[in-house]
Amino acid sequence: METFDPPRFRILRPALRVVVLLTFLATISPALQEGGGALLGQNESSKRPAFATAAAPFSPIHLQEQPSKELMVGHWERHKENVLEYVAAMPQGHFEFRPTEGVRTFAEQIEHIVEDHVGIVSTVFDRDDSPDLGDPESYLTDKDALLAHVETGYGYVLRILQEADEDELWEEGEVFGRYRVSRWHALSGALEHGTWTLGQVVPYLRLNEVEPPAYTVFPLDTQVEGWEPPPGRR
Repeated sequence: METFDPPRFRILRPALRVVVLLTFLATISPALQEGGGALLGQNESSKRPAFATAAAPFSPIHLQEQPSKELMVGHWERHKENVLEYVAAMPQGHFEFRPTEGVRTFAEQIEHIVEDHVGIVSTVFDRDDSPDLGDPESYLTDKDALLAHVETGYGYVLRILQEADEDELWEEGEVFGRYRVSRWHALSGALEHGTWTLGQVVPYLRLNEVEPPAYTVFPLDTQVEGWEPPPGRR
């Protein structure tokens, strides 16, 4: 007996298979979300995205939606060291240098990094204990005072970060009363802003015949033992 399989039906078969597959996935989706949440130890009040819990059973490795607190602390410590190295590299006599009229001086750029870090983190955590960052008349012209300014600002952020637990970091807050974001997002955004601003001071150093320090992207303890840069590269 011949099978009824006209050409038009053969063309539609792949599409029908897709429809059947999508229908099946839609049917089991709630069960997957339940199972994913159980595997990750989440409850109904969790603020983690639903797609992450649904995908968990299929993931060959556990994918985190954000870096761990330990990793975030490492990023902030690394970033602090980068800023300190740039301050140390610039001769004190050039702290008031600006490459053109209407832009910040070198020291004012560093001040901008530190003050925005403190402002972003203190507001998103709803804190009223911002530290004394020193006297601008001093740290804008004196190297030791500017180094202390950096240490104090980053120390404040790191203390808040280390005191917070993972769930607290997931909570939302307002940055300067303008943006409502998670604290993870605010911490990441502050780092991005700091890196962007620090990059702007590279020509400040070069125009004063100072070689900018190499920027450290990864924590120093992750460097492969015995690694040396290729000839001619830093």
